[in-house]
Amino acid sequence: MFTGETSKGKVIHHMIEQQKTGFVSSMTETFINNARRLKGVPQGIINDVVHLSKIRNMWDTMYRLLDLNKDILQMTDKQIVNSFINFASYTDEFFEASFRYTDEMGEGLTKEGLQEFTDQWLHNNPMDLAAESAVENAIK
Repeated sequence: MFTGETSKGKVIHHMIEQQKTGFVSSMTETFINNARRLKGVPQGIINDVVHLSKIRNMWDTMYRLLDLNKDILQMTDKQIVNSFINFASYTDEFFEASFRYTDEMGEGLTKEGLQEFTDQWLHNNPMDLAAESAVENAIK
């Protein structure tokens, strides 16, 4: 609707997940469904490997870190929201790298190849460090 592209054959990725609307009161449905925070993900290998598997693990890491630290750090709702926004940028970088890889591979793309690429990317850009950085930057 906003880009002029069709959504046919794609699933919608929410950069900030829908199920965390109750995490803080300011995390409204409107905030989460903002067009700037949505991305069309092609169905198939990239959705299976990147969207439904790796991104899921990334957010689980972020939730665990916030659950452990939000009271200790006495984070405000705004700081928690900013943590989500900061971490969403990390997941978006991961998506962009994965999309570039799939474009480069073209017809030669395999699930195993994408799995190997994403594992290597995460090894070089650890999600636990990204989550810690997202929180640290939000409380500065």
